[in-house]
Amino acid sequence: MRDMFVKNVCCYIFSAILCFFLLYPGYVESNQEVVRVIEAEGISIVYGKDELSAREEAIRDSMRGAVEQVVEMLIPEEVVSENVDILDVAVYSKHQDYIRDYRILQEGIKNGRYRIRMLATLSLLDIRRDLEFLGIFAGRWQVSSARTIVSVTVRGIERCRDFKVLREVLENDTRGVHAVSLPRIGSGVAQLDIEMQGDASVLAKELQLTGFRDFSLALIRMTHDTLEFNME
Repeated sequence: MRDMFVKNVCCYIFSAILCFFLLYPGYVESNQEVVRVIEAEGISIVYGKDELSAREEAIRDSMRGAVEQVVEMLIPEEVVSENVDILDVAVYSKHQDYIRDYRILQEGIKNGRYRIRMLATLSLLDIRRDLEFLGIFAGRWQVSSARTIVSVTVRGIERCRDFKVLREVLENDTRGVHAVSLPRIGSGVAQLDIEMQGDASVLAKELQLTGFRDFSLALIRMTHDTLEFNME
């Protein structure tokens, strides 16, 4: 009777485990496909005797390096190079959002620099979703057929003719743009509302690829429907 009881218990446990994996297949995927463990190194300069701040900065640098490695796994090298500014603002700057866990393997100060080597566990799914949102996953820019309004703020305008050139390029030479309005301008700052196909990432890509003769645009901030540039 005891053998029969043990046999029934074992069958019950096996059935329960089997049901768990059948009903929750994402559990296996989340451990094997969605996260990745990356070894990365970070470096920070030690100013004065402030070792604590240098250590924290080195940790952040390590995390950023780990995210950069994952991005390079997901998209081709040439796509990374073409979109480095957008990736810096929209992905690399929020590296802590992708880190699920980390373990420091080695740390220390050498030649005035704090060095940290860590193992970081990152969410591949979150990084991939952001790359898809930007339209650069698998190297393809995604343009929606629906028109949207993208609000663009340009700071650091020193010459009116530079802004005039920028507006003319937006109105006449930027793919996907249907209309440009200027709700606000003053004191070196202008805001433009741009009706276009696609979202802010598409417009940012187009402007990054435009070669302006007398100035350049540095991307400061980006959301789904807003862009902020500094004119340099």
